[in-house]
Amino acid sequence: MKFIVTIVLMLLSTACVHAEDWKKTKSQEGNFQVLMPIDAEYSTLDVETDIGVVKTHLFQSFNNDGKQVFMVTYSNYGQEIFKTKTSAQILKGAMENT
Repeated sequence: MKFIVTIVLMLLSTACVHAEDWKKTKSQEGNFQVLMPIDAEYSTLDVETDIGVVKTHLFQSFNNDGKQVFMVTYSNYGQEIFKTKTSAQILKGAMENT
């Protein structure tokens, strides 16, 4: 199965976060690991796209005052989509559906 991983890391403030305190977030299904300053919460979201519903996996961590957000998301696409669309078209569609 071919899949596309979209990684979004948004840092709105860097106040008092030391790298040695960061927590490892790991996804065996998504085949990745990242460090985040706060433990991540995992959730899924079904997103309606022009190819049907695609499940998006979200790993998010927020600090207490809401000024820092760290997020990793990914979606798995079936092989069929790559017969009609390029990777660039799929990523553009994902951005437009966000």
